[in-house]
Amino acid sequence: MQILQFRGESWLSRVIQAQTRSPYSHSALLTADYHLIEAWHGVGVTATPLEDHPHSGGTWVDVFDVRADYDESAVLDFALRQVGKRYDYRAVLRFLSRRDAPDNDKWFCSELVAAAFAAGGLDLLHGRHSHFSPRDIALSPYLHKTQEILL
Repeated sequence: MQILQFRGESWLSRVIQAQTRSPYSHSALLTADYHLIEAWHGVGVTATPLEDHPHSGGTWVDVFDVRADYDESAVLDFALRQVGKRYDYRAVLRFLSRRDAPDNDKWFCSELVAAAFAAGGLDLLHGRHSHFSPRDIALSPYLHKTQEILL
């Protein structure tokens, strides 16, 4: 399992990057069989083959390996059980308001990544998953950037 960190170019990506002071606007999971599991605005949680990704062409993505012990099958199982759930717009607004967002059955990208790894026994960071931005995920001490790709 790898974590992908997107450096989007859309206006929404630019807003996320500015608000979180980061080059990253989106986080996703990449499975061993090259499926992308992600919480995507307007769509919710999806699992698609990497070659069928919904991202704009020309998006740079940093690929991170997770260098720690965790149960990869539990991470994958948790993430796949979230497929079809709605996107958590309210929690995303928390980054603007700095107010707590209640736990619910919806997800935004970095929250999903953090929760999936926690289900596999690894807290990428300490704190509430709904407080983690793509920037925070990239700062986890367990992540090691291995390559960058252009989608």
